Amino acid sequence: MSEMRLSRLSTTCAVLICCVALVARAHEGHDHADIPPDQRPTNFNDPKFAQNEAHLKEHLKDEINMKAKMSPEEMEFHYFRLHDTNNDTHLDGIEILQAMAHMIPVPELTLQEKLGKSNEAIEAMMDERRKGMMKYYEDIIDRVLRDDDIDKDGYLTYSEFARARRREEYHSARMHEEHMRQQAIQYEQFQQWQAMQAQQGKQGTQMGNPNIPPPPQQMNQMNQQQQQQFQQFQQYQLQQQQQQQNNQQQQKY
Repeated sequence: MSEMRLSRLSTTCAVLICCVALVARAHEGHDHADIPPDQRPTNFNDPKFAQNEAHLKEHLKDEINMKAKMSPEEMEFHYFRLHDTNNDTHLDGIEILQAMAHMIPVPELTLQEKLGKSNEAIEAMMDERRKGMMKYYEDIIDRVLRDDDIDKDGYLTYSEFARARRREEYHSARMHEEHMRQQAIQYEQFQQWQAMQAQQGKQGTQMGNPNIPPPPQQMNQMNQQQQQQFQQFQQYQLQQQQQQQNNQQQQKY
């Protein structure tokens, strides 16, 4: 790699770090709830960003009717315009980085994390956290320029952004349909399990075995207790999936 290219990369990294620092200072007094790593959006066009009405109104309170509800298209337009800092109708990598660092700033260390540590150790921990967040921002910028920048000119136009949002909505709808299909399968399996338990209970009762409970009176409809059991069954599965995702995130860091 040539010395010129190395110099250009070093300059770019320095600019990116300065942008994050500037955004962090500008963020003081401007509260955003910390988002757990496993719940952070992975795309610039994620609705957690593009359709955050409360956040948009906070910035546009002097420009829009605060009482009127914004449509998804209006939120997307204002989201794009808000981060087009030089008003050239394009977003470059720096503007996308600033938007990301603003929406999801580097999380501060908790009191528990600081407890018993020196100032040098605390600063070292924050440096590692900044590096991790910078990698997160860079990955999203790379994804935007790879997937959303249709003409490959290094900029994101509003039409490209809107097209990416429609693509995101399509995939989200397909994922929702698949989720509902999986729930239906789980429900059918749960009913089959209940029927099997009821059959075993019936056989046990006929054989005079007092340890096997009798079958439920209504086999074709779920009563309230059965609904709670099914919800607990689903919640357990979600907790298992969440635990797996958390373990994967911890391995990354």
